Amino acid sequence: MDLSSTDSITSTVSAVLEKNTPTVLINNAGIAQAHTILHTSESYLSKIFAVNVLSHFTLIRLLLPKMMAQRKGHIVSLASMASYTGCANLADYCATKAAVLGMHESLVQELQHRYEDKGGHCIQVSIVHPLWARTPLIGSWEPELNKSGAPVLTADEVASKVVRQVLNGRSGSVFVPEKMWTGTLLRVLPDWVALHTRGGFSASTHIVEKD
Repeated sequence: MDLSSTDSITSTVSAVLEKNTPTVLINNAGIAQAHTILHTSESYLSKIFAVNVLSHFTLIRLLLPKMMAQRKGHIVSLASMASYTGCANLADYCATKAAVLGMHESLVQELQHRYEDKGGHCIQVSIVHPLWARTPLIGSWEPELNKSGAPVLTADEVASKVVRQVLNGRSGSVFVPEKMWTGTLLRVLPDWVALHTRGGFSASTHIVEKD
């Protein structure tokens, strides 16, 4: 299905629901392309938010009521360590991942405080924050990642953590690698420390753009 199209998502999910009610939803799909804010086209900006954020909302709205009705379900949102910090040349991507984190945190609260008597307390909700993984998503800045010596995960390393979280049957935040939980501190460190740290990421995502 086309995750940038609400109609496509709705049509596909409706076909699935005719035969089964999924008990696990993993919102994993995402796109990214390295460019500065001034070089971000209106069409790409709309597409990246549609795929990386709005499709999550659509799928949750379609499937969560079904999960609550049968009091069983697990929703996993694939975010990123970019949820916690901005990166030069990836403003749109970082913004979408910060949005996914905000959506996840709000969903947790709604299940506990708005839908508890409708089966919300039976639904598990997890979010996964990996570092860069070697997939087509990082293709436009992968050479710079390699030059900078930044660590790059394999898709299997991320996927195995997602599967383990689902099989454990509990909600939570997953960081890949686990030590990356320290990245959340960028939100509480003094501003000058956080700015210096973010500046260290700039070489990993730098590309030359022509006006």
